[in-house]
Amino acid sequence: MNRYKVILKLRYDSAVRTRTGVQPAKSYEQAARKCADIITYQAITDADQYGPPLKVTLTLRELPPAPPKKAKRSSR
Repeated sequence: MNRYKVILKLRYDSAVRTRTGVQPAKSYEQAARKCADIITYQAITDADQYGPPLKVTLTLRELPPAPPKKAKRSSR
């Protein structure tokens, strides 16, 4: 059985479609879960079409804030 590691990069402004329309996600976790649902559903439907079942493992983990970017020096 194939295993795939799925890494989601989320921005805080990820939108979540709800019954009342598209709204900004209230949290990273909500956005991640929404993406996870979509990926899981897609993987399952693809597996039904193309062969043996896929095992989709999704791990939600908060990443530390990105370090400040250093200004690039022009290499001349």
